[in-house]
Amino acid sequence: MLSASNCFVKVLGVLVAPHIDEVIHAPCGLSTLLPYLAVSTRRLHDVDRSGWWQLIGLVPFVGWIMVIYWLAQAPKPATRFTA
Repeated sequence: MLSASNCFVKVLGVLVAPHIDEVIHAPCGLSTLLPYLAVSTRRLHDVDRSGWWQLIGLVPFVGWIMVIYWLAQAPKPATRFTA
């Protein structure tokens, strides 16, 4: 038999659980965005491309395939971004 407190906990779980997921995932996603951009920019500089080329990843399908291709290339010995 369901007690009032047991029923309250179940209803609370149904109403709150989806929002807990958002509360956890949003900060984690935002906290990994800046390091991702920094590492990707550094990697693109290694293959003699500007970091702004990451924006091509916003083009559906073709864009992210090009970015992955560039990130997977071997680094060039000397680029215009090396000091």
